[in-house]
Amino acid sequence: NLGKAAGQPVSVSITNAWNGTQGSLSGPDANGWYVATLNGSAGAGRFPAGATMRAVALQGYFTQVSPAIARHTVSVVRGVTGDVVRRKVVDPANCAKCHEWFEGHGGNRVYETQVCVTCHIPNLSSSGRGANLSTYVPGSNASTDATIAEVGGDPLLWPEDTNNFKDLIHGIHGAGKRTTPYEFVRDRGSSGIYYYDWSEVTFPGILNDCTTCHLPGTYEMEAIVGGVLPSNRRTTTGNPGETGADVVNARKTVPNATDFVNSPIASSCFYCHDSDPAIDHMEQNGGAIGWPRSEFLARQPTESCIVCHGEGRVADLNVVHAK
Repeated sequence: NLGKAAGQPVSVSITNAWNGTQGSLSGPDANGWYVATLNGSAGAGRFPAGATMRAVALQGYFTQVSPAIARHTVSVVRGVTGDVVRRKVVDPANCAKCHEWFEGHGGNRVYETQVCVTCHIPNLSSSGRGANLSTYVPGSNASTDATIAEVGGDPLLWPEDTNNFKDLIHGIHGAGKRTTPYEFVRDRGSSGIYYYDWSEVTFPGILNDCTTCHLPGTYEMEAIVGGVLPSNRRTTTGNPGETGADVVNARKTVPNATDFVNSPIASSCFYCHDSDPAIDHMEQNGGAIGWPRSEFLARQPTESCIVCHGEGRVADLNVVHAK
């Protein structure tokens, strides 16, 4: 997804594989299997040269002809043979204890949380500030009208925040712990512009029990390996006079040196622990909250959280987050 707008992955439909635009589709064979080869004439569906941790996600649902019904199917993610596979830190069965069959984006992303992290990546922030209201007719879209009523008519002043999956989930589920709302605006094109304020969401369990969602051994300090990327909180040119068009263009070139980011470990904590003292504590110990990416890269702060929050330490994460 490097070089793609907002860091989003390439999307190829079955139709585009079938008709040769993005590849070919053969089958079914005797066992009912189809084979898709994504190397079509347009080339957009191919992995870019040098890509690593490559994966393919199958998402969406089938339309049964008779009787007519939409068959929503569990999403599937598979790594490319020989590549390092993205680590799995959440058990969908744990999510199902509350959400049962979670269906995101109109039933296209079903149950499997690994499909979520193919789009909700570290470089993704909310899209609202790039919205163009110059031709919008008030009253023509209820969601857009509601957003304007809540946050005003200037998109550049609308709240923006990361939509990286780990931060998104912590921000939503940790709303009761936060001191400020986790909020952002999303421009969904012709369907409308949506304002999200998660401050009224509550968590129907023990919020500090990480195993409610996480797989064992995936959330401790020792489990966080090198190479984890910072979370982009604001996509921007850094220009005080930037326009909505500037924001849209900046989203096409992420990661930008001017974007505002959080360091990887501190960001995980920040979306529950967002008070000023908590931020000061994180930054005094090598974290970064809302720094320009250029500053983050230049200073390369070393997060030393494990010194106190590691296993057996004075504020062992598993102790302070015990049931």
